Amino acid sequence: MTKTSLTHWYFHCVYFRTSMRSMKRRVKKLDMVTWLLFLMVVILFVQMTRVYSSMPLIPSLPWSRDTDDFQDRLEAILHRPTWMPESWDKQHPDLERYWREERLRRQVRKRLRGTSLGLTRSEIRTRFAKRVLDRLRKGDMSNERMLSLLVRGQIQHYSLENKFNVVSKRQRETSRSSREELLCQLKRQVGRWTLSGTEEPFSGLGWAKLVPNATVEQLYGERLKTCAVVSSAASIINSGLGKEIDSHDAVLRYNAAPTEGYEEDVGTKTTIRVINSQILGSPRFNFSRSELYKNVTLLAWDPGPYNGDLHRWYQEPDFDLFSAYVERRRRKPSQPFYILHPSYLWRLWDVIQGNTKEDIQPNPPSSGFTGIMVMMALCEQVDVYEFIPSRRQTDLCHYYDYLENRACTLGAYHPLLFEKALVRRLTHSTERDIGVKGRLSLPGFRTIQCDT
Repeated sequence: MTKTSLTHWYFHCVYFRTSMRSMKRRVKKLDMVTWLLFLMVVILFVQMTRVYSSMPLIPSLPWSRDTDDFQDRLEAILHRPTWMPESWDKQHPDLERYWREERLRRQVRKRLRGTSLGLTRSEIRTRFAKRVLDRLRKGDMSNERMLSLLVRGQIQHYSLENKFNVVSKRQRETSRSSREELLCQLKRQVGRWTLSGTEEPFSGLGWAKLVPNATVEQLYGERLKTCAVVSSAASIINSGLGKEIDSHDAVLRYNAAPTEGYEEDVGTKTTIRVINSQILGSPRFNFSRSELYKNVTLLAWDPGPYNGDLHRWYQEPDFDLFSAYVERRRRKPSQPFYILHPSYLWRLWDVIQGNTKEDIQPNPPSSGFTGIMVMMALCEQVDVYEFIPSRRQTDLCHYYDYLENRACTLGAYHPLLFEKALVRRLTHSTERDIGVKGRLSLPGFRTIQCDT
C-alpha cells in the first residue's frame, strides 16, 4: 500500500470518527428536547385535570334538570345489571343494593367527565348532597325518591334491625297535604308531651312528687311571642346572627352547644335546652357540674319502644337518664326539668312517615325536629336557624367541634333529611332567607285554626 493510500485511509477514519461523535451529540440534544417536551405535556395534563375536577356539576345530570321524565331517567340509572335475574331482588337484597349503588357511581362519573376519572363514592354523594340541599332551600320536594337515595342504605339497615319494633299506624298520603293541613296534623299530636310522674312504673317510685307541678305550657303560658331555635350546625359560623337571636322572647338550644366564644354568631341567651339521654348518661358531658345545664329549662328525651311500654323503657333505656334526673331534681328542685314522653316522639314520627311516600328510618325524630315542635307549641312565631343549612354549609357536625360527618346534616340514625323536607313545607320563608341567612319562620300552633 502506498503512502498516499495510507494517508487517504487515515483521514477517512478520522472523518468517520468525528462524524460519529457529532451524531451522538445531536442524538443527546434530541433526547433532551424530547424529554422536556414530554415533561411539559405531563405538567399541562395534570393542571388541566385539576381545573376540570374543580368545575361544578354539568346540567346533564338527571337530578339537575326539571324534566317530566326525571323519575324514569333516575330509575334507568338504578336498574339492575342485565345478568342479574329478577328473583334475586328478595333473595339477595344486599347484593342488589350494592349493584344499584355501583351502577349509579359509574353513570355519574361518565356524566360528570365523559369518562371515568376515579371519582369515589364519597365525592359523588357529597356533590349529590349539595344538589339535594339546594332543592330543599328552594322548596322543591317533587321527587322524594331523590331524597331517599342519599340515605337508602341506612334506611334498609335500620329497617332490618327495627330496634323499637316500629309499625307505622298512619296511612301514607295519597295526595300532597297543604301547609295548613300539615300544621293541623302536628298540632293534634301535641297533647301531653312530658312525663307527669303518675305513669307506671314511675308512680310507684314516687315520681309524682319529683316531677315539677307545673307543666311546660303552664310554666310559660301565652307570654312567649317570638322564639328562636338555634341549630348546632357549623354553617352558623360567620353568620353574625347573635344579636337577632337574642332579640327573641325565648331561645332554645341543643345538647352541649355553648355560647361562650361564639356570641357574635349564636347569641348569649338560652331559655330552654333540649338534651338527649347521652348528655345525662355519659360522664364525658359532666352533666352534674357543667354551667351549660344550669339556670335554664331542661327537656330530656330517650327513645322508648314504639308501643309505649314504659316498664321496658325504664329497664332498658339507651342511656341511663333516670338516675341523673332523680339526682338533679333532688339537688335543684326549683329548676324546671322535664322528660319527654316516648309516645310524643313516636307521634311526631308518625306524622313524618305519613307525609312521606318513601320509607324512613324506624328511629325516633332528632333533637332538632323535636325542639322545633316544642317551641311551636309554646310560641306565636318561631324562627329556626340553620336547621336547613344555608350556603355556608360544610361537612362539620357542629360549630363548636371539628368532627366531620355528612350524616349530621343529612341523617343516618334519625330521619333527618325527611324532617327537613317536612319543615320546609311548613314555612313561607323565601329561598334567600334560608340560603343566605339560614333562617326560616314558622307559626305557633295557637295561631292556627283547625277543624275539630
